Amino acid sequence: MKRARSPLRGYVTTLCIWALIDVGLWEPLAAGSSISLLEFTEEKKLHAPTLRSVCRYLSRLKYLV
Repeated sequence: MKRARSPLRGYVTTLCIWALIDVGLWEPLAAGSSISLLEFTEEKKLHAPTLRSVCRYLSRLKYLV
């Protein structure tokens, strides 16, 4: 299981980044812009808790500031 963690983490990280790119959120966040996730999810009709979890995961891995 320990040997599988790194590839799995890379796979999940890639999917999370692609998801943010697909909804148009990756570029502003990667550039360090301040964005209200609640307003963004309402505007795009997205599920706020899911988007928050994706952003929190990428933040913990230092992909987002």
